[in-house]
Amino acid sequence: MQAQNREWLSTEEAAELLRISVQALRQRCYRGEIPYYKFGRSSRFVRAELEAILLNSKRTIKTLRRLQEVKWQ
Repeated sequence: MQAQNREWLSTEEAAELLRISVQALRQRCYRGEIPYYKFGRSSRFVRAELEAILLNSKRTIKTLRRLQEVKWQ
């Protein structure tokens, strides 16, 4: 990805895009689940990377059924 094509998001904007709380976003960053960049004391996120995470987190009906089976056992 070229640097000039990156759209940088703040923590609040990234959390809104992912539809999670800022606290949940920070926890996922700490666990290494979401990539971020530090600029001084600020964390920044690349929109394309977050959108890729959303696309890769798609669950199928088969996956959801398997999760339900495990939950109820």
